[in-house]
Amino acid sequence: MNCSYNTVNNNDGAGVNHASTLRGIFLNSSSPSASVDCNNNTVTVKSGATTSLLVGIDVEFGSTAAGNTINVNNNAVQKLHLFDCNYQSVSIILNSTSATNVNVNGNTITNNTHLCNRTNRFINNCPNRS
Repeated sequence: MNCSYNTVNNNDGAGVNHASTLRGIFLNSSSPSASVDCNNNTVTVKSGATTSLLVGIDVEFGSTAAGNTINVNNNAVQKLHLFDCNYQSVSIILNSTSATNVNVNGNTITNNTHLCNRTNRFINNCPNRS
């Protein structure tokens, strides 16, 4: 699958921030042996949630190693805003795969806001999470 050269912005200032779990790009676990290219995207997401996850790019494709390759390269994750003090973390780029090859290179993470003293995970690789 190819998910490249996209611009994602859930609120350009004219709307209401999302009130639940929010992922800018979500390549879900429905393709356990798949390969994916997720490159050259620009992601801006703002959450108004009080107990939910905020992720710029969440890659769960390729959870089974089957000669597959996951590429997450040269993405700009910017201006992620989480205004929740109850949720413990902000995951900016979450690569949750166990693919044969996983490449995460050249991504930039800038101008993000988390208003509380919590854990911020900028690039997080946690294979086989539930």
